[in-house]
Amino acid sequence: MTIPLAATLIFQWRAFGNPLQTAYTLSWQEWGPHGPDFALKYFWNNFRTYLFTLPEFMTRFPWVRFPPYGQSIWWMSPFFLGIFLPRIGLRWVREFLPSILLIALFYNFYWWSGFAQYGTRYVQDAYPLLIPVALSAFTRDGEGWPRALRWLLLLAFAFNAYGAWVMLANPQ
Repeated sequence: MTIPLAATLIFQWRAFGNPLQTAYTLSWQEWGPHGPDFALKYFWNNFRTYLFTLPEFMTRFPWVRFPPYGQSIWWMSPFFLGIFLPRIGLRWVREFLPSILLIALFYNFYWWSGFAQYGTRYVQDAYPLLIPVALSAFTRDGEGWPRALRWLLLLAFAFNAYGAWVMLANPQ
């Protein structure tokens, strides 16, 4: 992990004069200046978004309004609740957890949580690491957890499909 990180930071430093400045942010200046790409001041907004932000339910069509700054990762994909039920006794699960936590922590300091889009797209880079750990919960022995997680996965799919449809059918 350190070699790709070092290469990225060196490239950004040589190309932009700042190792924490990204080409992505430079290309989207129409949103206006926002300061550095990474800073402590972004933490609380992103932390709330990634862990707690829920959609607003309405009494008229489309019945659900999604905040423009993203959704909670747990609401967007209830499947990932399975990461709280891993087989921590397995070595590979223990080895995945530090990477997952570091990536999730890193995105809490990014300047925005995914402006004007459905879901928390910036933190989705961590999904490939979350999936194997979450899948391990589906094989746990216990009272109803495998069945409950399968239903949560179906709910996540239905919720995301509906959210994408609403966002595409009603462009702002």
